[in-house]
Amino acid sequence: MGVRVKPGEHHFTLRYRIFDNGLVSYKKAQLVVDVPDMKPLHVYGVEASQDGKTLKARSIDLGANDSYGVYLGLKGANEDFYPFSFAR
Repeated sequence: MGVRVKPGEHHFTLRYRIFDNGLVSYKKAQLVVDVPDMKPLHVYGVEASQDGKTLKARSIDLGANDSYGVYLGLKGANEDFYPFSFAR
C-alpha cells in the first residue's frame, strides 16, 4: 500500500500486530513515525526495531523514481510484484 502526500513534514500512525507463538503471544503497538522533510517523487520506507518491550520505527528515504513496490499474494503460488508509480 502506498500513499501520495504533498512535500513537507508528515506524521504517520502505524499499527503493529504479531502472533509470536500462538494466542498467548499476541502483541500489538501503535507508533507514530515522523517524516520531517518529504520530497516530491521520493519513496519512503519504515524500519522497525524491537529492544525488549520497546518497539521503535524510523522513516528511510529510498530516493526518487526507483523500482520499489510491494509483493502481494502467496509466495510460490500467486505472488506478484506491484511497483510504485507516480501519476504526473
